[in-house]
Amino acid sequence: VLYHDDTARDALRALAQKGILSAPVVADEGLLDGLDRLEGGPAQYLGFLSVGDLIGGLCREASRCAGLGAHPSPERWQETLEGPLGERFLERKLITLLGNDGGLVWQGAADTTSLLELCESGGLSAPHGPPGSGGPAHRVAVFDVSGYINAIVSQSDVVRFLHDHQAEMGSLPSKRLSDLGIGFGPVEC
Repeated sequence: VLYHDDTARDALRALAQKGILSAPVVADEGLLDGLDRLEGGPAQYLGFLSVGDLIGGLCREASRCAGLGAHPSPERWQETLEGPLGERFLERKLITLLGNDGGLVWQGAADTTSLLELCESGGLSAPHGPPGSGGPAHRVAVFDVSGYINAIVSQSDVVRFLHDHQAEMGSLPSKRLSDLGIGFGPVEC
């Protein structure tokens, strides 16, 4: 878990130490004073932050502030990112950099929610990010009645589960990609 007042530098260090690409961000005590929250309860979930959010934010900041133009050289990028602009970015608070590469599901719904429903209802297929950005959410935080995040289910977890349970899926695992309609169509960048 990362906190709203951690810096981009703190987040990159924490993610690297855990060997993960993203984590939920919560508001630490005090930020939400006066808002409706459980007395003495857990910090408020704000969203997920990924390495991609951080790198994308840094690149957008560099493009906007350094006037890099449409096609800067790798040397110009490096000079910009390693200079004062890059240092200032690393000190930015996470609350100013939040992405939304994740969803939420209440732990109590785990007994009634199927894997397919999780994927279809916003778990791992809902659009996220700025309006018009589209794309799937890559992970879902599972929270309990007090708001405590006690598990995270990622797309990798789903793929691993499906692999481990191939025998229960009949002929589906042996179908060709073309039979499933996967791997064909335009590439979106």
